[in-house]
Amino acid sequence: MKKVLNTSSGECVHRNILQLIETHKGREVVLCQEICDGSLAQRDFLEAASSFDNDTKVDLCRQIMAGITKLHELNVWHCNIKPSNILYKRRSANSIVIKVADMGIYMNGNYSKEGGGGVEFADVGVSENLRGVNAETAAYMPREILTDVAAQTPARSIAHDVFSLGCMFHFVLTSGAHPFSPEFVMGGISFSTLSRIIVERIVRATDPPSIIHRMLGGGGILGAIMSREAFQGAGALIKRLTDPNPENRGDLIAVQNDPFFKNE
Repeated sequence: MKKVLNTSSGECVHRNILQLIETHKGREVVLCQEICDGSLAQRDFLEAASSFDNDTKVDLCRQIMAGITKLHELNVWHCNIKPSNILYKRRSANSIVIKVADMGIYMNGNYSKEGGGGVEFADVGVSENLRGVNAETAAYMPREILTDVAAQTPARSIAHDVFSLGCMFHFVLTSGAHPFSPEFVMGGISFSTLSRIIVERIVRATDPPSIIHRMLGGGGILGAIMSREAFQGAGALIKRLTDPNPENRGDLIAVQNDPFFKNE
């Protein structure tokens, strides 16, 4: 973990990765990390984000992508990308620096020991190893992991991160909506209930409603807040990244070179 969070000189390996300041080893290992203002999951951030212009939101997506890309360059797969693991530091009213946190913790696929927020998913086709997983974590997992977590490999971990990244792009661009449940914004219903809706749709390989079913009409939350051209670019990208078939998602190089980011 130390090679990811900082270098031997104590400098962060990337501005979009949370920096490790020092560690203390006793009965437990305690990590001292840089202080941030909060996470993207917090209500105050979501309320502020609702007034961000599209350029600011696209920049936040780009920063998240940059942090995850650096992890992959270090052969570390995050495998738990979700709003509460994306932190931020506010430099000014219009300047926000993203910090990717909790990276690589789930490389062995042992999600059952994650603390807090466990939800029972037994009736929606989820793997037995995940039936008590944290609700937010499950909502950002791809179908192949939700149904067969034991088969985790580096290739599957990359595809896992790419799927989660697509969900995060939609979350940021819409100020809190998940692509598999765009009719609800975080805070509208309990997250455990929302998570079950999302997970069931992912497991059943249901197309993200705001991207597929409403694309032509430009409807849904994403279409309502972006120009038609930008919406189509974002929708096409998120559709690919959240494809039920991991082989269709591509890698982060393809994401960086996507016209949606190139045109901004």
